[in-house]
Amino acid sequence: MSDCCSIESYTTAAKPAAGTQANCPRCGQPGQPVALETLKHQVRPEHLETVETGSFNFCRTATCEVVYFNDDSTVLTKADVRQRIGLKETEDPVPVCYCFGFTGAMVREEIRATGKCTIPQRITAEVKAGNCACEVRNPQGSCCLGNVNAAIKRVMNPPLGGPAGERPFAEVSEAPPPKGGTPNPCLGSHIFHDRSILVQRVRRSEPSGVWARRRNNCRGAPFPAVDLVA
Repeated sequence: MSDCCSIESYTTAAKPAAGTQANCPRCGQPGQPVALETLKHQVRPEHLETVETGSFNFCRTATCEVVYFNDDSTVLTKADVRQRIGLKETEDPVPVCYCFGFTGAMVREEIRATGKCTIPQRITAEVKAGNCACEVRNPQGSCCLGNVNAAIKRVMNPPLGGPAGERPFAEVSEAPPPKGGTPNPCLGSHIFHDRSILVQRVRRSEPSGVWARRRNNCRGAPFPAVDLVA
């Protein structure tokens, strides 16, 4: 079992790697040191010798093409590695767990279907069974749970004005709301702080007259559909 996914450190960001932290020569942001073992499993064959030259860091900036760089400003980009870098991809499939194949699309679909995501628990079960290998499978050389939880947070708490498909707890319809609909009082939740925020999300991202049908209460359990006027 990978040390970075040890039971005592599910939520830790990474297993310490050899080398020191440096700033990416392209975007200027601090990198994350990665071990040679990680690099050897991630780069294309023509770069196996390159990664032996100096201490390399992983660039976490989503918009930067650089994946790895060393203290001599040698850079390896997305084209130089063997798999997609989830932090730097916007189109499916976007990997969020490299050990067990979970993607951002899987996170979205489960949340839309059930109101929650069980992927972290499923990964945890595999970790307990000793089946992870994040130090070689994850390009960051660290535990994937941080990436998974970040993906869940993005779906559960989309930015105001985001696309309707990003709101897993609302169905959008052009039809007017039925008369006499009574909102469920349990709208204060870990997802939407109060009714005004939920309605604001719909108003700011949907045409006038759109209404949202909320299917989940504050604990994530289904209740009869509730109509809110946008």
